[in-house]
Amino acid sequence: MTRRTLARQQSLFDWVWKTVSMVKAVTDGYDEGSPSAWEAERYEDGHGRRAQSSAAVQNGRGTRGRVCRGEDASARNGRPPVRAPSRSSRIVAAAPGGWAAMVMTQQYLAGELSVLLAEMQATVSDPAAACAAVRLRGEVETRPVAALAAVALRALDLINAACWESVACGDTAAFDRQAVVAGELYDFGVCAGLLAER
Repeated sequence: MTRRTLARQQSLFDWVWKTVSMVKAVTDGYDEGSPSAWEAERYEDGHGRRAQSSAAVQNGRGTRGRVCRGEDASARNGRPPVRAPSRSSRIVAAAPGGWAAMVMTQQYLAGELSVLLAEMQATVSDPAAACAAVRLRGEVETRPVAALAAVALRALDLINAACWESVACGDTAAFDRQAVVAGELYDFGVCAGLLAER
């Protein structure tokens, strides 16, 4: 395994460990039975006055401005219910960067896979294989992150075929380059959860 692959794995492991630790800390400190900060937020009523928080409503003080948990919307002047965010939303919102961090991670995975595909494209001599690598890069950069696993698997099949072709032609230099890229692609796919370990 090359030094570059080890560095990539370490970076990915560090991020995963940080995220798991953060989520565990948030979930351990969350009490389902207590009013959340989301429920205690106030909002402006239709007359421009500040309404009571949902905590006051739960104690029997006031009915305007309650944060609905299934109440009839007509009780709030025809406004749709304002529901407390789900637990998963609270966890993500409490994370460093919130949803932006998740988007950043998806962009990181797509970017790393695109770089590996570019390296693979540079090692293949067959024009058809090079065109296939270009198409795969296009899919990585345009398709949803859920499609990355299928793209990574197809890329691994493509570089595997290129390695066998180099062996058949006796081109050891090309085989060495392709084998390195194949190893990096496999390691990245396994670490990112895109490929099953073989």
